[in-house]
Amino acid sequence: MRNFLGKAIPFIVLASLAILLAMMPELFGGDLKDWCELNLGVNWRIIVVIFFALIVLVAIKYKPDLISDLLPNKKGDNALPKPEDISDFYPKIKEYLKTRYQSRLNQKLANRQPVNLRRLPSFYGTSDETAITYVPYGPGEIQEEMAQTFREARGRLLLIGARGAGKTSLLLQLVLDLLETEKEALPVIVNLATWTKDYANLEDWLREILPAELGVNKALAKQILLDNSLILLFDGLDEVKEENRKTCLEAIGRYGMDAKRRFVITSRMEEYKMVEKDAPVNLQIEVGPLTIEQVEKSLAGMGHEQPEAMRLYFALQQDPLLREAVQTPFYLNAMQLLFADGKTLKDFSFTTQALDDRKQEIVERFVADVLHPPFNQAKDSANAKRWLGFLASRMTRNNKVVFELVDLQYDWWEWGRWQRVGAGVVFGLVIGFSVGLIFGLVHGLIFGLIFGQGDGLIVALVGGLVLGLVLGLVLDLPEIKTKEERKWSFKIYLNIIKAYYKIFLVFVLVGGLVFGLVGGPIFVLVGGPVGGLVFVLVEGLMDMINNSYTSFLQISDPFQRFKASYCSFHFSILQHKHLCWLLARRGLLPRKLVPFLNEMTECHILESDGAIFDKNGKIIKSGATWRFRHRILQEYFAEQWKEPIDK
Repeated sequence: MRNFLGKAIPFIVLASLAILLAMMPELFGGDLKDWCELNLGVNWRIIVVIFFALIVLVAIKYKPDLISDLLPNKKGDNALPKPEDISDFYPKIKEYLKTRYQSRLNQKLANRQPVNLRRLPSFYGTSDETAITYVPYGPGEIQEEMAQTFREARGRLLLIGARGAGKTSLLLQLVLDLLETEKEALPVIVNLATWTKDYANLEDWLREILPAELGVNKALAKQILLDNSLILLFDGLDEVKEENRKTCLEAIGRYGMDAKRRFVITSRMEEYKMVEKDAPVNLQIEVGPLTIEQVEKSLAGMGHEQPEAMRLYFALQQDPLLREAVQTPFYLNAMQLLFADGKTLKDFSFTTQALDDRKQEIVERFVADVLHPPFNQAKDSANAKRWLGFLASRMTRNNKVVFELVDLQYDWWEWGRWQRVGAGVVFGLVIGFSVGLIFGLVHGLIFGLIFGQGDGLIVALVGGLVLGLVLGLVLDLPEIKTKEERKWSFKIYLNIIKAYYKIFLVFVLVGGLVFGLVGGPIFVLVGGPVGGLVFVLVEGLMDMINNSYTSFLQISDPFQRFKASYCSFHFSILQHKHLCWLLARRGLLPRKLVPFLNEMTECHILESDGAIFDKNGKIIKSGATWRFRHRILQEYFAEQWKEPIDK
């Protein structure tokens, strides 16, 4: 009891101040008292005390140490598990990852069977001092044996290769194998493109990207990271900006100081060679080019099962330069798609005489061919190429290989004065709705219960909206943000309310005394309990909005993050729709962005995480994110984009 009273001392002090505040008019004279009665009514003392209580509530939110010992340990029926229970979530996460990675692999190969790639022991780009420490390894084919290669590398592997060699496809095959065989671990592919030297360590970067990669909320991702059971497959060291690659390898090296941690790093050969730092691995292998014998054997084996197999097989006999180009898997896959609709070699009219030029020609023929059919969103292929060029250029500028709707920001274009004002006004609407709804609920609850003022919600919403509009006009190009998904449940809310019993008792004891002295004896029995009830109801509501009562955020819908934000009274979807409208008016993106991205996925320009296809390759359920099917395609469209001189 003594300990409880000691913790209640801050409230006793606040109660004394409340009494003093309520008696201020008597202390300073009758004029002030008369003014209060005239403007606030006969119950002006209650209004003053409630106003003071609201100030205390705000102070508590910004100075939580004031009553930190009185606050409960928040734990609803969906509270995050203890670290030892984290593995209970792994089966659900693994199923999500399996579906996602299998879909990616199918789209990357355009539903063609992969040709076994060649493994070559490699020291390329690595110092002799490090190379002598590598595990002995021989040449051979790698496909089903990729997981065995990873185990032979003692869980530390570097995979290098030329452009289009098939590194990411191998990584997808590896992660699918590990998801089946590693029962206690959680394998996940993470793209290195967003790494910068500004991160203090790899863990800080992982805490930022893992929620989206695993499909969980931030709190759970943090605990999974602490659980130390991740197998990280780092894809694309070459996609990191050149000045950041060394620090990236250094950060991975520090992360690997724990001997139990396992990882794979992939990179293009030349970019890895340029880094003045050896990768912290036990084995380095090169994904070697296919041999023409492999390609011809594979095509002959397909026979007439694949419509393009035999036509492409005979074309390779006639064109030596084409035979050399298809030894890189990306160009082989592109040619398979080009021959699939009945074309023959003469239909392409190849004219180049150098290998690199022929590869560029294959990309151009591929893009022209797949963008030839009429689209629902694009009037012609020129529109589609322009939109893809803008998307690729902005993704490249922002160092992104995956596009999600929330990545679309106002800074993707240089806007004029009135467009910037419009963006500010829309941001004001978002702020107004958020502030208005939250404040309106609190205002309506308090004044509705005590004074019967049912219009509190409307008044507060209008006031919050006006305030938000003013802020929106002042701020410049606001960022479009989303919130995590909230798990609203009356049961959880009741659990939160029950956990605040200490606060309620303080209000009954101290608040009752305050109301009794100010309002009369009747308020001793009513004021404290009512005040305590109002406080815990409001605090419980704010707890539900602001704290970690969140559910899995496994992204399966393009607008899922925006929809999740609704539960936090955050309506950034208004900003997104406004920005899409502005970009469409400029001709930079289509008016209906998601259907266009899905059409480009069906054309094998893009691939989409989470998309569901019918047997004809048409999307029947949209995915949530998109990426160019290969980085070669992203680079091609980014190079095609030309910034208008007059924006």
